[in-house]
Amino acid sequence: MKLRITITDETGNNLSSVLVESTLDKVNKALRDLDESRPEMPKFEMTYVGNRSSNVESVGWLDESLYVKFQHSKSLYRYDGVPRQVYEEALAADSVGRYIVGNVKDKYNVTKVN
Repeated sequence: MKLRITITDETGNNLSSVLVESTLDKVNKALRDLDESRPEMPKFEMTYVGNRSSNVESVGWLDESLYVKFQHSKSLYRYDGVPRQVYEEALAADSVGRYIVGNVKDKYNVTKVN
């Protein structure tokens, strides 16, 4: 029996894949090899803003993308092409949710990350 192991990014794009015999030692070795060969994923922090929004839990920004996590659904969305200034203004807003609705929603391309 053979087993295919694939690592994908948050949008489902294949980053790496390997076909292995299904013995435990070979599977563990294949997982280690995949982990060593995968590209470094960017790291960023999400800032908690739930005390200033009834809808938005946290926001983050990386490489011209604004990430918004919602409180009730726990869903994470990525808005592409957002300037860092918009992110900073969202953090400074009295109501982060109202700022996102008025200045981000329907103005930038959005992808549900999870």
